[in-house]
Amino acid sequence: MKKSSLALLVVATAIIICAIAFLFIEQSNAKEQAKKMEALDTASRNIAEAGLATTRAELTQLVKQAYDDTMARYDQLSATDKKGFEVDNMFYARAEALLKNRLGKEVTASDYELVRGEQPTSETVLTHVDGQHYTLTATGTIADTSATVSQDYTLSLKVPVTKTNDIYNYQYAVHATNQIVVQQGSKVVGNLATAKTSNITVDSASCQYLQNSSGYYNECYNDGNTDASPLKMRNAQSFKTYLPSFPKKDLQAFAALPIPTENLYLPIPEADQYKEVTEEDGTVRKVKKTDAELELLKKYYYKDGVLSMNSTTQEMFTTAKPFSFSESEVHIRELTVDGINAVIDIGDSDQVIRAERVTLQNGATLTIKGAGSFKLYVKNFGATNGEIVAEDKASIETYLDGKEALTFDEQFKAPGLFYVRAAHVTLPASGGFEGNIITGAQRLTFNGGENTTKQLILAPKATVSLKNNTVFHGAIIAKNVYIEESTLLFAKPTDPVPIPLAVEQFDTPIQLVETSNITVKK
Repeated sequence: MKKSSLALLVVATAIIICAIAFLFIEQSNAKEQAKKMEALDTASRNIAEAGLATTRAELTQLVKQAYDDTMARYDQLSATDKKGFEVDNMFYARAEALLKNRLGKEVTASDYELVRGEQPTSETVLTHVDGQHYTLTATGTIADTSATVSQDYTLSLKVPVTKTNDIYNYQYAVHATNQIVVQQGSKVVGNLATAKTSNITVDSASCQYLQNSSGYYNECYNDGNTDASPLKMRNAQSFKTYLPSFPKKDLQAFAALPIPTENLYLPIPEADQYKEVTEEDGTVRKVKKTDAELELLKKYYYKDGVLSMNSTTQEMFTTAKPFSFSESEVHIRELTVDGINAVIDIGDSDQVIRAERVTLQNGATLTIKGAGSFKLYVKNFGATNGEIVAEDKASIETYLDGKEALTFDEQFKAPGLFYVRAAHVTLPASGGFEGNIITGAQRLTFNGGENTTKQLILAPKATVSLKNNTVFHGAIIAKNVYIEESTLLFAKPTDPVPIPLAVEQFDTPIQLVETSNITVKK
């Protein structure tokens, strides 16, 4: 009985020992398996991150190419185009175009070292979230074990920028801040530029033509007002700060000058200065007329600040005997030329006239003779049925500071610069002012005719209108431009106004892409 019990105890003990040993072995195997699985998970994640890094590097090369392409285009531009070229937006557009071919396409890689005798693989895909925001997702696989990681991939340009000084290059027929409208059978030869090409309208009856060295190609680029035309340019540039300052201080100084008190009249013939007087004894003798009597005979051409040039006073304004002002800066009430050619000699000096009113009537001509400069500051014009002419290399500039609307006669002509401070002026193109026209007003109108010089219209605050079969050669810079039944042919101005531009220079970019931390998808 005791032996039997002892035997059972031994057997039981052996069974327990075996069970414990088996349990230990099973636990060891489980731990080993867990370690193996954990190692495979880590290895799969590493493979996924490696695939992500490889694809990210490839994409970044595309983004760098987009930046290089953008800068290559920028460096070829004139200062004018550089000023309106939005580097950020153009870079993003180019980068998005290059990345578009990679969207949704899996990139598979298997050039990894074996892991536990298995060949790892990775699959990476780029998806677009919105704007410049993308997501990279990569899955690494080893045998039956896989891991997926993702990373935000955002286009983000950061580049040091310096400013350099340059000058506006005249290259557009019209450069407007807001709107350009070409309508009613009008023609434009040259490019049109504004902030948005959608703001350029060419109606079905009108055409825009591509210019060449000898004229233009006879092909109408009317694209139905889409962005397809190569002659519609996007250049978002405002010229308000580039309007040359109207010489207000000079004008104030000239206006403060006193009106001349000198009164000039034609010489009274000596015979007319005397009268016959009969004495009591019947003797007849000649005596000097009284001042009151002589006053009735005086024919004034310069009196109370009014300079009158007409058929009566013409002898004081002839080519042989021209008129000259006694002062280089003169303030007068009115300058009138009526039906004659009146000559004023300025010599080789600078002559400034501040006139409250200037009148040219009955086909009159005012000739400015000399080698100096003649600056005419006018409050307003009366009749304009006449012309101003320069002789002997005299240079003429006209400044209009009145606010009343003014329409010049179709026969009016004048050389040199015309600067309008605030008035709405209507001019004939065939004549008018032959130099550049600058205005700070809200409106400027050309009403028929064809100019003979290549002019610049600089009107950054104005709506400029070409009407009634106007033919204009030159360039227009304005807020809005309306061309109706007219023709505009681009030509670089004969006397370009130097418009300063601060042009951006881009250095090596600090950043093209911004990426987030890598996250593991569960």
